Amino acid sequence: MKKFYLIAIFSLFLFACNNDDDGYGPTYDYTFTENSELTVVSYDTESYIKYGEVNPGEKLVFEYRYDAGVDLNMSDSGFTEWIKFEIDPELEQFSYTDTELVAIDAVYTKSCF
Repeated sequence: MKKFYLIAIFSLFLFACNNDDDGYGPTYDYTFTENSELTVVSYDTESYIKYGEVNPGEKLVFEYRYDAGVDLNMSDSGFTEWIKFEIDPELEQFSYTDTELVAIDAVYTKSCF
């Protein structure tokens, strides 16, 4: 068991000392917000693009954010995308498909630079 801990600690040091990250590469994160609700809005009535705003409420809102990063040698590179949805906070597990996604206010948004 001691060997396992030593290998795990060594692995952490190995990955922590990697100098390849210049701070401009892809990143992603997952968050959830309790006691909130997701409001799906469009800032332009002519646009099909929808955004999800997290506001105080009684639901549990999940958010996935992926940032593709930028290529410093290319103008207008990179993009960010979000997937947001809300569920009943009493659920212990969930699975949604097809038209059920409308009921949980699922929204996908992409922003390009």
